[in-house]
Amino acid sequence: MEEQDRYLTVLSGSAIFRGFDRAAIGRALEEMDARYVDYDRGATIYRPQDAVKASGIVLEGEVIVQDMDDGGESVSITRLRPGDEFGAFMVFSGNGISPMWVCTAARTRVLFIDIQRYLRSQARDADHWRMRDNLLDHFAGKCAMYYRQACIYGRRRIRARVRIYLMSLPRTGDEVTLPVNRTELAASLGVDRAALARELARMRDEGLIAVNRRRVCLLDKDFFRL
Repeated sequence: MEEQDRYLTVLSGSAIFRGFDRAAIGRALEEMDARYVDYDRGATIYRPQDAVKASGIVLEGEVIVQDMDDGGESVSITRLRPGDEFGAFMVFSGNGISPMWVCTAARTRVLFIDIQRYLRSQARDADHWRMRDNLLDHFAGKCAMYYRQACIYGRRRIRARVRIYLMSLPRTGDEVTLPVNRTELAASLGVDRAALARELARMRDEGLIAVNRRRVCLLDKDFFRL
């Protein structure tokens, strides 16, 4: 119980428990067969074709979801930080098999939970329906993310990949904020970091973008039109 209390703030910020108060999270975890697992940096949580029987929520550290290209190089799909969830999409898909690598980028603690067990329970209170709604929103976001990655990898030119990525980010006026650093961005786009830096410099020189650290202003409205 003491361990659970340490992480209630993280869990309350998770998409899975959105709208749950601390007491409701505690009750849900009792029904979810919750267990904590610690991993060293560089550990593998799932390999392709591994069975996925529980959903994981990152409590501490960082997790990378990645695939391998034809040359055997890792391609980063997404990076998960405290509060982020992984595995539920596979559990609820029906086959329960991981299609990609899930590894740690730092010393990491993960909370594994059986969401299906919770939803199958006899209770049908507001919290159960709230979690169903949360899962629908969460899965929709996952689908959008995977669609974006498919669109990115379907383009051969770095500029086309950068354009799709920037257009997918939330905007404030004509400005977007990169959620990752340049190394992580290059990995997410499946390109060499130096080649990405050269392309961003060319796009800046051509008046397509203006870059200030992680803030990117999309200057050319025609180029960034859907």
